Amino acid sequence: MAKISDKTLMRKLKKRQLKKEEKRKQIASNDSIEERDSRSSAECESTTHSSTKRSAEDDIIDMIDEMNTIETNASQNHVHDDDNTPSLSTIPLNILSENKFEELANSVSEQTLKAIKEMGFVRMTEIQAKSIPYLLDGKDLVGSAKTGSGKTIAFLLPAIELMYKLRFMPRNGTGVIIISPTRELSMQTFGVLKDLLKFHSHTYGLIMGGTNRQSEAQKLAKGVNILVATPEKTNDLISAALKSEPIYVGVKEETEQATVEGLEQGYVIGPSDKRFLLLFTFLKKNRNKKVMVFFSSCMSVKFHHELLNYIDLPVMCIHGKQKQTKRTTTFFQFCNADSGILLCTDVAARGLDIPQVDWIVQYDPPDDPKEYIHRVGRTARGEGGRGHALLILRPEELGFLRYLKEAKIPLLEFEFSWNKVANIQPQLEKLISKNYFLNLSAKEAYKAYIRAYDSHHLKDIFNIETLDLVAVAKSFGFSVPPFVDLPVSGMKKGAKVKKKGRNTNYVLPSMGPKKKAEKSIIFKAVPINKDRRQFVR
Repeated sequence: MAKISDKTLMRKLKKRQLKKEEKRKQIASNDSIEERDSRSSAECESTTHSSTKRSAEDDIIDMIDEMNTIETNASQNHVHDDDNTPSLSTIPLNILSENKFEELANSVSEQTLKAIKEMGFVRMTEIQAKSIPYLLDGKDLVGSAKTGSGKTIAFLLPAIELMYKLRFMPRNGTGVIIISPTRELSMQTFGVLKDLLKFHSHTYGLIMGGTNRQSEAQKLAKGVNILVATPEKTNDLISAALKSEPIYVGVKEETEQATVEGLEQGYVIGPSDKRFLLLFTFLKKNRNKKVMVFFSSCMSVKFHHELLNYIDLPVMCIHGKQKQTKRTTTFFQFCNADSGILLCTDVAARGLDIPQVDWIVQYDPPDDPKEYIHRVGRTARGEGGRGHALLILRPEELGFLRYLKEAKIPLLEFEFSWNKVANIQPQLEKLISKNYFLNLSAKEAYKAYIRAYDSHHLKDIFNIETLDLVAVAKSFGFSVPPFVDLPVSGMKKGAKVKKKGRNTNYVLPSMGPKKKAEKSIIFKAVPINKDRRQFVR
């Protein structure tokens, strides 16, 4: 499939916006004719005729429109009349302030306030109420708040107003650059920006990896006032330095917890060879809910996606090695679904606003407490949001709980019966040994897991020397660890595998003082049947 042209995507978004505007004109006859004509002509200047043929761009446009509808409806559910507005003491999550957007009438334009009203927002959140006044004054600011607390509007609204007051025109070039860490988050930010600029004439654009460079260059040459971009694209465009002492604004919670109150989170202890059995049983039981499962590597996501779908447990996946069109389609498909299972890496851990996620499962532990917070932040979002988080730990990794406690992350141990865990290990090993393609994928995932484990920052907790390779191999469907030519940090040149007991455990040799990557063959070869044809269901 060809790469999506960002220019085409922008054009189709604006065209659909014009159609919606025409319908709105027929209903809202009291709107100013001059304002509508000005808005319509400004958008038409940057719009060309598009092909009527359905394409991947059309599908993505439909998904973005559906997401905007869902978000608007969800936000309108929280809008109350002045007489019925609940006090802060009755709100489960203290993210809303007493300040209303209409109080900004003296410093914010009518166009922006009108857009905010159509989006269904009445009261500002804490981070918005504390940040927007500073940003409207042109101050540098560092904001800190929990996930789902309204940070996107907190920085977009002042950016738009500063451009409006400066009377920025397309010929003036780019005045604001918004950097988002991932492509999905940049698209999400772009969608909110589009809604806020509904009644403004400023130009705006989205630049990210996987799009047409030529169209991006042409768009920038014509003038993009507000640009949303990913870091790698931003590095190609500009290098900027912030002032040395920005203002810090943080929303402190009375509970002194780093995660939101509506999140029920806990952990379970499971040996390496039982991890997949535990995951399979959990997903089978919660297949009618909305679940996100985090892995440490792209290859592990790919393997488990292929395996679970093969054994009739439908799942979706997002990871960094997918093409952008596939990632975008899967992201919006999961957002719009009432239930489903999404396997992902940390590419989906930051900032993405996915509605109604019931469970966050961390199959592979995060690198540090901050990454844990980002992962579980995909659930229990917004006012009154509820969700659950499950962390799977090996017995040797329980020390990680101490780091979480120091970071004010409360975790309880979830109780369960191992007797209720489905014992599909014999069937799993038989499938992996006979299916050549699953065997190959499992081997790559196994190697990626070892490498990711070796790259953990908390070496005192996630120590590769404590790994039982036979047990780890069983979780990937191998009865014997496969042959892998794998560089592991700290491995002495010529080191051999140590055996424990009688053909029971294979463990890594002790690490030397030198932390230098050396290639060493540390695994045994798995016997593969001569018949390498892929078995058909």
